[in-house]
Amino acid sequence: MDGSGVYTPVAAVRARPEGWFAVRGTLLVGSDGFVQLCANADGDRCEGGAIVRGIDGVGLLVNVLLKVEGPSGYEEPRIWLARLDGTVLDDLAIGDVRVR
Repeated sequence: MDGSGVYTPVAAVRARPEGWFAVRGTLLVGSDGFVQLCANADGDRCEGGAIVRGIDGVGLLVNVLLKVEGPSGYEEPRIWLARLDGTVLDDLAIGDVRVR
C-alpha cells in the first residue's frame, strides 16, 4: 500500500467510507479506558481524532500500557484497518506489522 488511500481519523468520519478502509493514527487510551485514534497524540491530548469502539481500553491500559517498561508499540502512528459506524471507528485491527 503506497499510502494514497489511507485516511486520517477525522477524514474517515467525514468521508464515511463503506466497508473496511485504512486509517493512520496513534491509539490513545485515557486513564478511564476511553479509546481514540488520533492523527496526533501528545500525552493525553488527541488532535484530529475519532472515537474507537471494539477495543477493551481498560484491559489494554491495565494489562499492557501500565505494565510495559518503555515503549509498548502503541505510541507511534501506524496504519489500522477499520469500519465506520456513524461517527465511531469500529473493529480496529492493526494493518501494518513491523518486524524488527
